[in-house]
Amino acid sequence: MKAICLKIIFMLLLPLSCLAQRTYVGSVVDKNTKEPLAYVTITLIKENIVTGTDTTGAFRLISRKIIRDDSIAFTSVGYITVKIAASALVKSRVIMMQQDEVILNEVKITSKEVKRKEIKLGSFSVYDPGFGASPIYYSNYVQAARKFISPNNTSWLRSVRVARLIRFPIDDPVEGYYNYRNGRTRFRIRIYAVDPVTGGPGKSICRDTIELQNNRNTFIEIDLTKNNIRITEKDFFIAVEWLMIPYNETISTWYVDFAEEVKGRKDGYAEYTLEYDPVLYGVKPRTKDKLPTTWLLEAHDGKWTSAVELQYNADAAISAVIAVEK
Repeated sequence: MKAICLKIIFMLLLPLSCLAQRTYVGSVVDKNTKEPLAYVTITLIKENIVTGTDTTGAFRLISRKIIRDDSIAFTSVGYITVKIAASALVKSRVIMMQQDEVILNEVKITSKEVKRKEIKLGSFSVYDPGFGASPIYYSNYVQAARKFISPNNTSWLRSVRVARLIRFPIDDPVEGYYNYRNGRTRFRIRIYAVDPVTGGPGKSICRDTIELQNNRNTFIEIDLTKNNIRITEKDFFIAVEWLMIPYNETISTWYVDFAEEVKGRKDGYAEYTLEYDPVLYGVKPRTKDKLPTTWLLEAHDGKWTSAVELQYNADAAISAVIAVEK
């Protein structure tokens, strides 16, 4: 009889639990071309849930609890951030995003042969595995950008080097940490001018979509010679953009012990954390007086925040090779 009563109560409560959830579905397209936009970051702001569009521009966002006046933000590099009320998405399921201005510098063609020399910027050989630039660690940040300074006002970006953390099954009973990172990742490289107001990343200076896929390399070399990326300022930023897609997902488990023992043994519970690869290594500034120049991009509002303001004493493990005229 007791079992039947419990079953009835469960059946009565089930519809209420379903009502406490809401699923938002739709698609994102370019406002001018009407072409679908892939890998747009979508954030349910107050509930702090993040997802992304697939290659067809479609998305599915599941809210675990309905929060009054919650908003949804749509962010993508090269586009103006769109923010709407969550309730509005129920009526209109197609989101149109307007392209933002891209700085494109005119390349002058001359008959004179120009000699150039290559220079390495931000080189690193020792990295700190204690610094991870995964969006889950930093309140859903979706990009990490490191600042570089060229000796000339004009340079050409030849290559970018990134160091990332690859950890295959780790079982640490002392710390209670279980990480089953599969090693595969897909991400994008972005190049920005310096914002004259904030000093952080500003307008994009590369129209090309530089997207990479990597499985097991800690150091990733990206050849950009064919992209002919011309930089007309001494200071510029190179960023790694995370793609919030299932391909990049990794689930980590933390086992938390209770302070008290239960029946002669410690009891506790498991916490599951969803992360997105790649997790970047961090590079400590070479001198004590030098502050990190890395900035992080927030998913829900498209704003950049400096590592100094966030009290991180490390730079993202990104380096570059540029070519300058002799």
